[in-house]
Amino acid sequence: TKAPKAPSLTSFSNDTGKVGDRLTSDSTLDLAGKAEAGSTVDIYSGDAHLGSAVASSNGVWTFSTVSLQDGLH
Repeated sequence: TKAPKAPSLTSFSNDTGKVGDRLTSDSTLDLAGKAEAGSTVDIYSGDAHLGSAVASSNGVWTFSTVSLQDGLH
């Protein structure tokens, strides 16, 4: 069995700073990305597991975080 390719993060909202700088002051994020169709994407902030998303048949996954504290994630 071959492991799937690593998933990618293609966007998050709300990007409250300069668009594309990957910085935000928003505490609840909507994440989106690409992964192998049907694969499970685990979402972490450091060592904390925030949840999982399953990639659709076209490889798109989305995930909305709970409210996060200010800091690096």
